[in-house]
Amino acid sequence: MEKKKELLPIYEDVKSYYKKAFIVRYYDENDLVKKTELISYRTSILYIKNSEIYFNFKDINNNRIYSHTTLRHIKEFIKQHYYMLELNYKDIITKEKLTKKDIEKLIELGN
Repeated sequence: MEKKKELLPIYEDVKSYYKKAFIVRYYDENDLVKKTELISYRTSILYIKNSEIYFNFKDINNNRIYSHTTLRHIKEFIKQHYYMLELNYKDIITKEKLTKKDIEKLIELGN
């Protein structure tokens, strides 16, 4: 089963993303979340599975380049799932997979 809802800005100072970004949660037979996905402009950008973040570069023309707005969606999504983590553009485009340890290191570097 899956549930889709609009990504709402909590950490960013905007009212809405105007239905351009969505969170899709996939559940197993026990109703536990097995995967959480970010959709930006109808494109699957990344997903979280087993506490790891996977970026779907193959869906972005293999360029590893995101629009400014999609970057905002990524940052908001990650902050909502990993609290006050700050990522910059270089962090996002150079990693295909961020583990929880990677995220902890980035948090330490940001402080």
